[in-house]
Amino acid sequence: MSEQKTQRWLNWAIILLGLLTLFLWTWNRENLKQTLPSVHVTNNSLSSEVKIDTFWVFGPLQLPDDIKYPTKIKLNKYNFFEAHGVETQESEVTLQSFHQLEKSLRSKNLIAENHFNSILFGSEPVFNFDHLFKEIKLASVYLACEIESDQEREIALISGARDITKIWLNHQLVTEFTSTRWVEKYTDISRIKLKKGNNLLLVKVSRHMGWGLSLSLTNLENAKRMEKENFNVRLLSSRIIPFQGNLKKRNGAISLDDAKEIRLLDAKGEELPWNGFNGNTVTLDEFKEGLYTIEAKFTDKTRKEDFYIGNIAKFCQKIRSEFTAILQKINDPDTINLETLIKRLEYLANPSKLHREPVLGEIETVERIRALHSLTSYLEANDSSYRSAPGKHLRGYISEIDQTLQHYQVFVPQTTLTPEKGFPLVVVYPTRAETRPHFLMSFHLEFKDIIDTFIKESSKNGFIVLWPFARNEKRSLIGNVDVFESIQAVQNDYAINPNKTYLAGGCDGARESIMIAARNPSYFAAIGLYEPIINEDYLSKEPSVEARKEEFKYSSPILWLKNLQNTPIYIAHGELDSHIPLAYSTYYMQKAQEAGVEIELDIIQGGTESYFPKQDNQQIAQIVNFFQGKERKKRPQKIVLQVNNTSALSSDWLTVQPTHLGREFALCTAEFISPNELSITTDGMTALTIDLTKTPWRVGEPLKVTIDGETYYDNTPQETELIFQLKTLLKKKTTSKN
Repeated sequence: MSEQKTQRWLNWAIILLGLLTLFLWTWNRENLKQTLPSVHVTNNSLSSEVKIDTFWVFGPLQLPDDIKYPTKIKLNKYNFFEAHGVETQESEVTLQSFHQLEKSLRSKNLIAENHFNSILFGSEPVFNFDHLFKEIKLASVYLACEIESDQEREIALISGARDITKIWLNHQLVTEFTSTRWVEKYTDISRIKLKKGNNLLLVKVSRHMGWGLSLSLTNLENAKRMEKENFNVRLLSSRIIPFQGNLKKRNGAISLDDAKEIRLLDAKGEELPWNGFNGNTVTLDEFKEGLYTIEAKFTDKTRKEDFYIGNIAKFCQKIRSEFTAILQKINDPDTINLETLIKRLEYLANPSKLHREPVLGEIETVERIRALHSLTSYLEANDSSYRSAPGKHLRGYISEIDQTLQHYQVFVPQTTLTPEKGFPLVVVYPTRAETRPHFLMSFHLEFKDIIDTFIKESSKNGFIVLWPFARNEKRSLIGNVDVFESIQAVQNDYAINPNKTYLAGGCDGARESIMIAARNPSYFAAIGLYEPIINEDYLSKEPSVEARKEEFKYSSPILWLKNLQNTPIYIAHGELDSHIPLAYSTYYMQKAQEAGVEIELDIIQGGTESYFPKQDNQQIAQIVNFFQGKERKKRPQKIVLQVNNTSALSSDWLTVQPTHLGREFALCTAEFISPNELSITTDGMTALTIDLTKTPWRVGEPLKVTIDGETYYDNTPQETELIFQLKTLLKKKTTSKN
């Protein structure tokens, strides 16, 4: 009996000890969580099934001074835990590891009390570390959170980051990417599997140029919709496969696992025999170097994705010799386009000029190889129809200014639009860079999200989209010439409707869009801007402002507003934009209304320059919608022209010649009071030309022209042009009437 009692007491002791151990473990764990630097986040999930409630944030942690360039790769691989005495791999980090790291850093006086913090935005966590740690360079920050799930489930992790980012879930690497732009909500979508109970999510964001992070969770159905809408659907984890390498599936919301049928095609589109994927990979040992395509049939759509097997650098070495025979047979326009593709591919393959975003770099590389295959096939068959083919093209032209090869990118939608009507054309003015590299090496070709959004929205409306390149980082006239030469190059290949040419731009590109339209006031049917830099007050923050006052003076969008009275303007601006304040756009709208310009300002609620709403890309979508149906006014009743004393200016039916007698600006307003009466007021003008073929005047009827209150002409014109010198009526140009 005593043995039974002893065993019973022993059992109770074991149970109590277990409960005490569990209590102490839970208490210690919760106490540990309370002592760690953290920030509380609410309602951050797009799905109600699971949420992220708290982030533990550690940083900034700087690279040692003895680490030399190139630091980008080293930042990605550098283990700050081991560097500070915490023996753990990054993939094996726990909350205890963070506690040990913080303790180590504090003991060495390497971290301040306020070393952790966050910037929250709206209902989702957005950490803008650039705002917090402006002086910190070549550093990393770690974030951790627990995701509680009541069962095993598959969901999507939606992430957006600037610079170098790695994300682990339960010690398994989920995604790794690089972005050089501002933080965006939906840069990457990954499919993840949660276990029942606690799931540890670990994120490392490193700063090479700038840093920030956004994270959200959602269900797979919502994530698949988002991938489709934002052109983020990728099926393969890599597009460039080395010899004896493996082709791997991507773990995005839309996966090859969901495909009903998968085929492998060669460069000509012919099906090849293969054994399919073995799990997530397939070995390609038996395939030769070259371009291939994975074709996957889903319930709603068939998707194709190109990939290349081999060494791109070696491919570039032999590409020119293989195309020599073709280049000898063809004329200059064909050579220009071929040279453009080859030059871009050589840049992408050059290890010394690593693409800023490796994933996008691979996609871009394979796209250019596909374009080369397509173009050479046309040329070998002496078929020039490629010049008017739909799709996205990178092309070149010879500039008439200096006979150099210049480049542009154009997208042409699949459409039933008849050539007689012509395509509407959207010209996207490039944003100015701090330094202006060659177009084929510039970030303008790497803004895939913005480019793809313009493509998506333009496809809906049947618009062609042109991305020109304006040379010179300063606001020079050669940049404007480049834009118009690019437009001419597109017009040579496609039927463009001259009455439906639009201009769009963001940031500094928006400012230049205004200026180029004001200097060519009868050319564009409408202007669409997002987050525009408007007035010279913004530029006055630059150190060189004093030396550039004259430049600011003549390039102020406010100054040239009068010239846009026949060009409607649309502006989309985020209400919380701190980089380019909303006040600029509201001020510009006020001045535009005072000048009689048709203008519309759309304030994007919650939008900032570092929180571009990529889910629906409101700015770009609404700009393209604004263009729909807008046409250039062919015979406007009223024209207002302002010009400085260096050149003449034309708008539709009016050309003005300013004085050169010390006046800074000249102004002319010409308005048809009725179809038979034209009233003109001038200030600083020497001569005027009226093209009667473009005016509202009724042919064959008398016309009265009053200039500054004095009748200059009262007759029935037999001419197509009336040329006036103030106070003196010059000999009229006699040409046949249209």
